[in-house]
Amino acid sequence: MSRRSLLGDAGLLRRHYSAGWRASLLVALLVGVTVAGVALAPRALARLGDRELRHALMTTSATELDLAGIGQLGYADTAAQQNVATDVAIRNVRLGLPEPLRDLVGQPHWLARTSASTVTLPREQQLTLDLRLAIDLAWDQVARPVEGRLPDAYDGRGPIEVAVSRALAERVHLRVGDRLPNDPAPLLVTAIVEIDDPDGSYAVHSGDLVAPTVQEAPDTLPTVLGTALVHPDSASALREPMAGGSIVAWFPIDASRVRYADADTLQPQARRLASTPVELPNGGRLSLRTGLADVVERTSDRIASTYALLALALSGLAGVLVAVFALGVQTVLDRRRPALALASARGAGRMQVRAVMVLEGLLIAVPVSALAILVVSTLVPATLGPVGRALPVLTALLVPLLFGVLTNPRTLHQPRRDLRVATHGRGRPVLEIAVVALAALSLLSLVRRGVVESSRAVGIDPLVVAAPALLTAAVCVLVLRVFPWPLLLLQRRLRSRRGPVAVLGAARAVRSPALGFAAALALVVGLSVVTFSAVMATTIRSGLEHSVREGVGADVRLSAARFDDGDLAAVRRLAGVDAAALLTVRSGVELDLGRTARVEVVVTDTAALHDVRPDLPVLAGRGQDALPLLLGTDRAEEPEDVLLDQVPAVVTSVVGRDLLPGLDRRWVLVDQSALPTGAAEGDGEPRELLLVRVQDGAAADEVAGLAAAAVGGHPDVEVVDVDEELAAVSSSPVVGGLRPALLVSALVALVLTMLTVVLASLAAARSRHQMLGVLRILGMSRRQLRGVVAWELGPIAVTAVLVGTVFGLLLPRVITRALDLRPFVGGRTPPQPVVEPLLVLAGVAAFVGVVVVAGLVAVAVGRRLAPAETVKMGER
Repeated sequence: MSRRSLLGDAGLLRRHYSAGWRASLLVALLVGVTVAGVALAPRALARLGDRELRHALMTTSATELDLAGIGQLGYADTAAQQNVATDVAIRNVRLGLPEPLRDLVGQPHWLARTSASTVTLPREQQLTLDLRLAIDLAWDQVARPVEGRLPDAYDGRGPIEVAVSRALAERVHLRVGDRLPNDPAPLLVTAIVEIDDPDGSYAVHSGDLVAPTVQEAPDTLPTVLGTALVHPDSASALREPMAGGSIVAWFPIDASRVRYADADTLQPQARRLASTPVELPNGGRLSLRTGLADVVERTSDRIASTYALLALALSGLAGVLVAVFALGVQTVLDRRRPALALASARGAGRMQVRAVMVLEGLLIAVPVSALAILVVSTLVPATLGPVGRALPVLTALLVPLLFGVLTNPRTLHQPRRDLRVATHGRGRPVLEIAVVALAALSLLSLVRRGVVESSRAVGIDPLVVAAPALLTAAVCVLVLRVFPWPLLLLQRRLRSRRGPVAVLGAARAVRSPALGFAAALALVVGLSVVTFSAVMATTIRSGLEHSVREGVGADVRLSAARFDDGDLAAVRRLAGVDAAALLTVRSGVELDLGRTARVEVVVTDTAALHDVRPDLPVLAGRGQDALPLLLGTDRAEEPEDVLLDQVPAVVTSVVGRDLLPGLDRRWVLVDQSALPTGAAEGDGEPRELLLVRVQDGAAADEVAGLAAAAVGGHPDVEVVDVDEELAAVSSSPVVGGLRPALLVSALVALVLTMLTVVLASLAAARSRHQMLGVLRILGMSRRQLRGVVAWELGPIAVTAVLVGTVFGLLLPRVITRALDLRPFVGGRTPPQPVVEPLLVLAGVAAFVGVVVVAGLVAVAVGRRLAPAETVKMGER
């Protein structure tokens, strides 16, 4: 190797970087793991949003979700022209849709049918049959004959051959060969078919073609409404009957192809479909509608709330991450200090010294970060926005930036001190004031605008999202300003005691703390994130349980047209039942609050209902001048003169309409003993609800099963319980993934805290061992030396536990005021923070254990330096 290659710029840099390469390798590994995590987080969130949106769409009924329409069929001269033209026009609807909506919409299916007409049945039956004729171009693929043959085309002569579903044939006792008088020609049943409908969408959109509809009313015969298939080529001969009928078309929505990144584009595209009818050939028209936009909007609100909550929870970790990077960079700088000091003494300028270290930062961070981003993007593909793509890059560039900022040529000749804001100088007050001002501005923006609303308006607002980190930094600034004063007082009190350990440890903690601002910030943030995660996990669980119970109305709800007199007593006798109440809901009752309106009236024993629902009052019974009412409404009401079905009444309280489930926008509750006989009967069929309160420790789903069996004589009973509903809500990917995400954030905070303590302790190892060497020479025992070392970590750790716990308990109250969790948990009112003491204490205990272990690890590693070897005569 030539002398030029050894003494040139490249050679000198190569020799400079190769010395002490282990510290650089450690920082490179730390950067690689961190960048991989930062690159993975937005991808995991994007995939979580995709899964949540797909889950919401897949659990939505086809009636609400699919793109479907109803309209009138136009007619051409021949059936072939009519059918082909209509089919092409409907298929062109999908081709004309914009992306990404077109990618979700499947191939259409449509059928045309006549209006219903009453048909005389061949056998005497106690019912009436209203039948419609339908044309389906794909009928031979949908209808599978189980008896007979598929019909031939009707050309205007002879009977109209039809195929009926097995369900309709069994309901009205039709057989192959039956003739049904009808206009314009009698109907001949040539086939009984089974409809192939594996996903159930055909039955949903074709109405009574798959299964007949039965309408029953008092004192009248049941009416069966059904549809029969005819050959598609019968359209020309059935022009007049079809003219008064309708056409139904539907396009299935493939939820597995949707992406959350397309949510904002899908909503206006889906809404525009309902604004303009589709023109069909020969004067036909089709009006389309879909609930896709509403489902996407509701789900987007839930996903946005989840993203906002996780962003606020994880933003605090940014401060710890900066501290860890800074300590790692300072470790490398400590290895480079002698060489940099020599270069500076021989004429290297400040910019040259900084440039050398920035270049080393780029060499450390860029290759490993590029590899980490490439691996993560390959293994976890996802559609990201500009912020998600920029975050790992900015994280990687943070390392060379810290190398440039922390390289101070003026202090290269001094021994290495721990990374901290200088105790003297003009820069510290300015920096502290700036941090406190930013924290106040961030808190104001968070409370006034909210993280979700600000993100919708301006995208990701860094000032709002960074509120937890800025607030923590401001708290740390204030704490470190106050931190020395209690120690000074303690030091003065300890001077009168025997033994030098406490006095020396307190003095060192005040004058030259081993853990500076970066480590203090990491400790406070770490514990606050752990506490915040514990409180928010409990809050979300409590909010979900509360909203589910609101939706059910009690622990268990049974609904039916009518319950027998013994059903209530049977349910009350069941094991696990604490209380039960029977509610009768009557619709269409006149209520006069100054203006007459028709409302639903809930009649019950309000004392029994109060036992089930303590939040509902007991209304007075008979003996009152006016009938006591509880009014449920969302309007502002101050009623004075009230009449319920011409009975004088008084409103004792106004509550939200959602206080009882499944009722109209306005309803009233009355006590059954106070309601006059024959009053408030209503104009519709009443329905009854049986609300059950479950004993503590009993499972609601088990009680629901027993209650269903106890009233099993009613075929129309619907049973709902909070356990089943909560399980259904928890099946949502967002709900199921949020609590593990909070747990992961707490674990990451603990790991980063451990790294911070280890790095800070190792960085202070040389100065510590210099002091310990002197103390050893002066005669201190090993036990006393361990006591002095414990004072390095003890005061700041105790302070961090106190401040971090209090701050972690207060932060959820700030977050829940700025972030409405109702789109996530549901319910009428925003959930308030719920603190579970045992969970919080477990988090604090885990944090203390991590700090102790980190301190022991750092001291164990530092023992490789013998204290006596670090003592140099004349150094001080």
